[in-house]
Amino acid sequence: MRARSRSPFLRLLLLPLVLLDCRGPRIPHEPEEPPPQFQVRRTWWDEAKTAPRHLAEVLVHEDGRVERHGAEIAWFEGGTKEYERRYAHGAPAGLWRAWYADGAPSSEIDFGDGIHPAPMRWWHPNGRLEGEGQGIAGVKEGPWIHWWPGGTKESEGPYRAGRRHGEWSFWHEDGRPKARGRYTKGRRVGEWHLWDARGVEHVRGGKGQPPEEGQRAARKSSTVTPAARMRHLIVPRLRVSLPWTGTERWNR
Repeated sequence: MRARSRSPFLRLLLLPLVLLDCRGPRIPHEPEEPPPQFQVRRTWWDEAKTAPRHLAEVLVHEDGRVERHGAEIAWFEGGTKEYERRYAHGAPAGLWRAWYADGAPSSEIDFGDGIHPAPMRWWHPNGRLEGEGQGIAGVKEGPWIHWWPGGTKESEGPYRAGRRHGEWSFWHEDGRPKARGRYTKGRRVGEWHLWDARGVEHVRGGKGQPPEEGQRAARKSSTVTPAARMRHLIVPRLRVSLPWTGTERWNR
């Protein structure tokens, strides 16, 4: 007589054991790395530790790595605050502020969420605004304006990913125009209008050419009149200094 099959209830009880056997060899479990240790590190201007110099909140990992996480503050020897910053696991975060030794503001950078533009500002030592615009994660982005220490406008134009990109204008400290032209990814391109110390306008470059290429092309042109050549001899060499680009000699 044929044996009766096992009941469905018994099959359900044996199913977990079958599944356990099918998992294959067991992989030893690696121990998890212990959480990093939070520390506040300080330095002082004096041996008595009454005048703070620097404070930094950090995370110390088991392998010895030190990661900035939290506040970082520095003081001048006279006791005024030099800067105040924040980090989130090594990345700049929040509002960064800096001051001059007399307590006047030096800079203010909002790192925001790292995706959308946030305000950025710099000041001259005399308290006047030096530059104002926006940035993404601390990198200049969009329209910016810079001023001379006396308050007159020094330059104006857009940034893209921290480099000048688009139409820019520059002025002398007395308010007279200095230069106007276009940048592409931080490089001057096309036609540029320059004004020397006497207010005389000079045009350099050309369509689709850097200003230097336009100057060389103009020298090779046969349409230059003798009178223009004479003016070139008596006009002093024109130099236009643009911020962060060095001194450009347009007449070589």
